Amino acid sequence: MPPPANLTELLATEIYPGIDPFESKVIREFLRLYGYQFDRIEFDVKLGEGQAPPAGTPDVYAKMWSSLTRKRADVVCWAPGKRAVIVEAKWVFHLRDVGQLIGYGELFKKQYPDWTAALVAICVVVDGDVQSVLGKYGANLMRFDLPGDAVAAETAAANEP
Repeated sequence: MPPPANLTELLATEIYPGIDPFESKVIREFLRLYGYQFDRIEFDVKLGEGQAPPAGTPDVYAKMWSSLTRKRADVVCWAPGKRAVIVEAKWVFHLRDVGQLIGYGELFKKQYPDWTAALVAICVVVDGDVQSVLGKYGANLMRFDLPGDAVAAETAAANEP
């Protein structure tokens, strides 16, 4: 199977759509190692229904509201045989991020019932207990060593809510 036609372009991309610069570095490493396995790679993939707009919202804004409030998976990699990989990227993967990834998996099943999805957490630094909890839900963890890890990890952690 040939890699996605735009894989070379994706690997040269500095910041992916809807993704911050730190997470983009982690995603780029994932794509460098595994991107060739997929037919198509999409970013900031909308899942779920979103919220109903507030009462009285004009129609022109109501559709935008619903679209903007849908959940967004960082990356969905589409593979042959109706298989997909849902990827959640963090510089530091915390326990709270596990729920986010599991939630995306459930929303994906509803939206694409004929597809099988694997869940993959990718990061540079992993918080304690994350790997065992991910394993309970059948999700995988991939940790990458990237240049400048220590400084970037401190900066990323300092910028988290």
